[in-house]
Amino acid sequence: MKTNRNSKRASIAFGDAEAFKLVTEMWRDLECYLPQELYEHVSGRFRRRDYEFVVESFPSYGLSLMQQPQDGGVILLNGKTFSMGENPQRTAELVYAVSHYLKKYEFESSTVYTDEYRAHASRFSFRKAEKWCYRLNRNLAAALESRPLLLTEMRRTLRWLLGDDPDIPGLIDRGYFGPGVNVGVKGDQTDSQVKFSLPLTITRALRTQFDTAARLMPATLFHYGISSYLHDSELVPPPGIPGGGWEYERFAARGAMDLYYHRLEMTRGCKVALVPKDAKTLRAIAAEPMVNSYFQNGLGSLLVDRLLRKTPMLDLRDQTRNRVMAKAGSNVGSLATIDLSSASDTISKSIARALLPKKWYRLLSLLRSPRYCIDGEWRKANKLSSMGNGFTFPIESALFYSISRSAIVVSLVEDQGLSIHEARRVASSHGHISQGIYEPSVYGDDIIVRSDMFDAVCKALELCGFWINRRKSYSQGLYRESCGHDYYGGNYVRPVFLKRKISLITQVFTLVNQLAHPEGLGWLTERWDVSFRNYFRYVASFTHRFKGLSSTFGPFCGRIEDRFISVLIDELRSRDHISWDSDGQRWVYHPITVSPVLGKNPSELGYALKVFHRNQRRSPREFSNTTYALVVRGKFKLKYPKRGTDAKGLASLPSVELGEVPGNLDRWLAILARYIDLHPLLKGW
Repeated sequence: MKTNRNSKRASIAFGDAEAFKLVTEMWRDLECYLPQELYEHVSGRFRRRDYEFVVESFPSYGLSLMQQPQDGGVILLNGKTFSMGENPQRTAELVYAVSHYLKKYEFESSTVYTDEYRAHASRFSFRKAEKWCYRLNRNLAAALESRPLLLTEMRRTLRWLLGDDPDIPGLIDRGYFGPGVNVGVKGDQTDSQVKFSLPLTITRALRTQFDTAARLMPATLFHYGISSYLHDSELVPPPGIPGGGWEYERFAARGAMDLYYHRLEMTRGCKVALVPKDAKTLRAIAAEPMVNSYFQNGLGSLLVDRLLRKTPMLDLRDQTRNRVMAKAGSNVGSLATIDLSSASDTISKSIARALLPKKWYRLLSLLRSPRYCIDGEWRKANKLSSMGNGFTFPIESALFYSISRSAIVVSLVEDQGLSIHEARRVASSHGHISQGIYEPSVYGDDIIVRSDMFDAVCKALELCGFWINRRKSYSQGLYRESCGHDYYGGNYVRPVFLKRKISLITQVFTLVNQLAHPEGLGWLTERWDVSFRNYFRYVASFTHRFKGLSSTFGPFCGRIEDRFISVLIDELRSRDHISWDSDGQRWVYHPITVSPVLGKNPSELGYALKVFHRNQRRSPREFSNTTYALVVRGKFKLKYPKRGTDAKGLASLPSVELGEVPGNLDRWLAILARYIDLHPLLKGW
């Protein structure tokens, strides 16, 4: 480990002034494409560091441009009228791309958007949702009874999705500790092996269930279970206990748990933590008790598989479906996107009790935290669960799917005169919804339905106590947004965000690579031939402030790594990352890419493949610190592709069973190296 002096040299001074300078340089690159009066007005706001403008007014203005028809008229911003110029659609897209740049940035010098302000806004939102759930728990049952057909259909759909009986053995088998903190677990203790060595926190209801199971089991089961576990031998059930049956599964799980039984530490429930979200607020998540979290994660994994087996419209492992449908909806207008505010925080116990099969509701009640602690104060939880609970995401997806599909069935019956059986058949036809299929597509709180069913579905969701985010729900016009992708008229128009100050060289790499990737700023270059020269020069200037950066990566740093990083930074400073492609008549960026340095040791190869595969799921705009750490350790090399390299037409990485070295190793390594070398943005790193 290097000295503190070198560690200090690794950090750079980056504050609000630099953040505003970044967005100003980006805006300068758009000057020749925008109406001059609009350009000067926004530039003046940036120069004055108008925090309210970049956090609220400008993002709202940019979004309103995408929602209104681009007819060449005038637009209103801060009480002033501006022309849309000769190309209204280009103006709208360029303004929208820049307008959200600082919306999620954590400012340090603002007198309004302080840490206290964000924390207060988050707590207010959390308590508001809790009060809403309290009222729903008292009044929702009567409201649902007023729509008997809808209520019956929602219950029927959920029973079809989940079944009557939970798979308890499967839940136990899939249980695991997640990577986050829990009650009784600090930030540096999140490794699964470390968690097993700590006192295991658990709620009273779940602890009581363990006590009951222990009293019902014969003493011989404990003997066999503990003996087998201590000696690391195969669990062989005693006579009379059928192997592979429920009794054996319960015996095996209980035998393993008994070693930890004396370390079970009861707690009242979960603790609410606040994590970054945007410039105005933080996000409230729940740190669950350890044992509860273990089984919550197992149940969540079980539900994800079960929902996918029932319908492809509930594939919770992949957001591509919703993104493709949002693009189709923006192109033809036949699809509507629905977004919910505080979705998981407004799932009341009453809606779960009214719709879920009884055994499922009892299981969720057993695993959930009945109370929560916020600011040191314990309160009764009126919601079913919060973010941080392992089963929240699949359960909310199942609820929203059942409500949406049931609303469609009822609408087909009451408004179009179909029989109930015919309506159910139409609403459950698997296929692409844009081809006349009525089945909704759901990924968490991102819901896509036919545009003519938008009002019916929204009314049903509101009846069940959920808040429709009208600013992010679209049934008209050419703009759609779902699962982090924005589209206008079938074209990708997602803006980019600066979420935190630059303190690592990997963040500089990310900003550089945003210029090249179609999901960064690349779509602006492809559609409107925008050259971000000023923005790139300012981003590259940050590399001069990094000295001895590898000292932040602990025992893997040293002279070799320092020289390697120094060469890398010098190359970044001297290299022009943009050139004009005369054949394609467009600007081409040359981003930073990565290639593996794999030794002959199969274990190292397997590790490298696992890391690569795991990080495929990350946002393609992010250059992760994990990747950089591997570079410093010599596992990977950073390099530049040849000028003019284009990623279009490249075959995707072939699938491989990780943990095993493929038979034709040389061919696999060649494919892997080619894929990574030519990819424009470390896809998924």
